[in-house]
Amino acid sequence: MDIILYGTEEFNQFVNNSANVSPQEAWEKQLNFYKNNPSHWSIDYYRSSSRLFFIADGHYVYTLSHINQKIIEGMLLEGIWINAMTGEAKYVNNSTFLKAKSNSGLGGE
Repeated sequence: MDIILYGTEEFNQFVNNSANVSPQEAWEKQLNFYKNNPSHWSIDYYRSSSRLFFIADGHYVYTLSHINQKIIEGMLLEGIWINAMTGEAKYVNNSTFLKAKSNSGLGGE
């Protein structure tokens, strides 16, 4: 699995040179996906908790910050994945645990 961390030069290069979908477009797509496939959280709570932490295999990975804040050592890859080439949204139940230097990511309005 190819992982690119948010906030790195590699992340910026991917967004600027490889992705057809911007992080801002992906943010809207993951919110719309959640609205159409609601979980047990309200959309307002989801919107304030969702964060972009990684690009994994060409997908922007949006996961919930409150879950990852409980995991001091890193992040889970579970969440809504947006294909950076096509914009396709899907939910991925991936319990892969990644070590990360920070639990802050892009998102949360």
